[in-house]
Order: sequence, then structure tokens, then C-alpha cells
Amino acid sequence: MSRIYRTSRLLTAISALLVLAGCSVSGVNSVSIEDRSITGNSINKPSAVVNQSEQVEVTALDIRPSFKASTNAQEVINTEVSSQPKAPEIAQTVQKPATIALLNTASYQTNNGRLRAAQSSLERALRISPKDPEVYLSLGEVHRRLGEFVQSEQITLKGIAVAAGQSTKLRKLWTALAKIRSEAGDTVGANKAFQKSQSY
Repeated sequence: MSRIYRTSRLLTAISALLVLAGCSVSGVNSVSIEDRSITGNSINKPSAVVNQSEQVEVTALDIRPSFKASTNAQEVINTEVSSQPKAPEIAQTVQKPATIALLNTASYQTNNGRLRAAQSSLERALRISPKDPEVYLSLGEVHRRLGEFVQSEQITLKGIAVAAGQSTKLRKLWTALAKIRSEAGDTVGANKAFQKSQSY
């Protein structure tokens, strides 16, 4: 009876050890995690049991710095664009309202044969805008109509000097100079001025 009792207790102890060992293995090999892959939603999926190797793989995907790489690429693009040379600016003259009014007045006076009045208006415009090529062009034209070819040529040449970088104005001024020299009897000078006008 004593031997049977001892054998029964031994079997019970072995069974208990096997049960404990099974639970321990199960606890080591499985981990319960919660799936939070969908951001912005408050709905949580049921937990699932995965192996440790699968848990490591999910963690590696979650910490991938994709946004930082995209930001660096955008910075490189912005640097390349800003480093490109800018196109050179073309010199332009912005006319003042008073100058425009005097030019219009002088044009009206010239068309009505009032050349001295037009000369006076343009000289006033020249004092207001001494770097406006249009004023030199109009004043040179008035002197040409008055037969004052020396004054006309001098004023036109000054206009050419202040119109540097303005191709349209330079073409008009050199063409006007060719006409002035032609009427003054300077054929050679007129041809040179005309050829210069064609380069703009």
C-alpha cells in the first residue's frame, strides 16, 4: 500500500511538471501585440499571436525614415534651382507723367507748325528727364525741321549715349541721325549711321 501511494504521488508530480513546462514554452514562443498600422482611426483590430521573428520584422517597417529622405531630396532640388544664374536684366527707362505730357504737347505743336513752341516744351521735358532717350529723339527732330543740323546731330548723339542697352531706342536714334546727316549733305556719315541702325 505504501509503494502504491508513493508511485501515485510521483506520477502526479511528473504530470504537474509537464503542464508547467508546456505553459512556459507557450509563453516564450508567442507574444500578443496590437495592430496600429492604420493611423488616424480610433478602431483597434483584435490582437493576434505572432512569433518573435515576425514582431521584429513589423518593428523594422514601422521605424523606416521615408519622410526624412523625401525632405532631403526636396532640399537638393531647391539648391540646384537657386544656384542657376539669372538672366541679365535689360535696361529700361520709366517715363515720368510730366515728361509724357510735355512730349504729347510738343508733338501737337510740331504737327501744327509751331516748332519753336515744341522746342521749348521739349527743353522743359529734358530738364525733368535728362536720361529719357525719347526726349532727345523728339528734340533732335524739331531742330532738323528747323534746319539746325549741327544742334540736331549733337542732341541725337546725346540720346544715343543715354539709351545704352535699349535696342529699340538705339535703332530709332541711329536712323534719325542718318536722316539728319543726309539732309546736311554728309552722305558718308549718313551711310554709317544707317548701317549702325541695322545692327539693332
